Amino acid sequence: MAGSVYVLGAGFGHGYNNTWFPLVRNFLALANANYFYLPYDQHRQLGHVIAKYFNDPVYPDIEKVLSFLSASPLYHRTIAYEHRSLAYEELIELIILSLSKASTEPALSTDVKNAYDRFAEHIVDTKSTVITFNYDLLIETLLRNSKGWHPYHGYGVHLPLVYDAMPTSPHTFLDQKIIEDEDMTWDEVTVLKLHGSINWGIPTIAADKSEEIFQLPIKGGVSMADFALKTNFGPPFTMYFKPVIVPPVLDKSSWLQNRSIRVIWNMAMESIAEASQITFIGYSLPTTDFLAEFMFRQGLSLITAERKITVVDPCMTPELRKRYVDVLGSFGLNFLSFKECDVVGYVNDVLASN
Repeated sequence: MAGSVYVLGAGFGHGYNNTWFPLVRNFLALANANYFYLPYDQHRQLGHVIAKYFNDPVYPDIEKVLSFLSASPLYHRTIAYEHRSLAYEELIELIILSLSKASTEPALSTDVKNAYDRFAEHIVDTKSTVITFNYDLLIETLLRNSKGWHPYHGYGVHLPLVYDAMPTSPHTFLDQKIIEDEDMTWDEVTVLKLHGSINWGIPTIAADKSEEIFQLPIKGGVSMADFALKTNFGPPFTMYFKPVIVPPVLDKSSWLQNRSIRVIWNMAMESIAEASQITFIGYSLPTTDFLAEFMFRQGLSLITAERKITVVDPCMTPELRKRYVDVLGSFGLNFLSFKECDVVGYVNDVLASN
């Protein structure tokens, strides 16, 4: 059995800054409050479709909305006029916009910042593996600041920089490549982003989702949606990228055609299988993400051994406890514990005592 694995959900970022980092249940409401989502104006069509089927344009379960919009509808002549695929893409754009902004925001307070910094230092010191379902860049920023991790070779799979995506001849290549601290040595910390990341992208000219994924250079910005790769002479060719966002929907078959995504999911499963301690932080184990549930069930069953599983959440509802017991309980209820606290409480009480 190997060391610790930390599984992060939306609650991890929400505890850092609840003004900008949304939870699953308040994403649309928070996006609306921050003027990213305008269901009666700019996003009227999206708001209409959500309100029609969920009775509320700011419905509190974005994962269910995404699953609905991505599914092939039963045929009826009026459905084509709803443009569900366009509504789905618009919702993905809202996710990217919201989390790009959140990724640049500071912590709520000095105490919160210090606790999250200590958490990142603990991950580096223990050489733990991080499995995250979040698209934002909070955990990367924390780990980079600890000097123990770097995105160029810290994601578990090789994600080349966007410059390698330029298909034109070398003499047209813009001299903008930035090599940053490539000779440094980093500790053995791996961040596995199962649902992709706003700083990962596939060229917009890609034929399908199976093509190679590239990552944004650190000084290239926050989101792939805001980045363009140009040749020395500008036109005739500029390359744009679409962020890699794998939504927590029932059907991920199109994304699993991508070798990098497929390897990341398998690495996560093996990490769960080998871990002696697994800590879930702010993760709701959504029923819409069947592949994640399958990965946890299969990973835990691969090796029969005692392991400590801890669920950390400030809102430990009976439904959340029941969900974890249902998915993980068969592998040893004696080793499954719940801590009703946020990241600050977890760092101050649990990590400090260790």
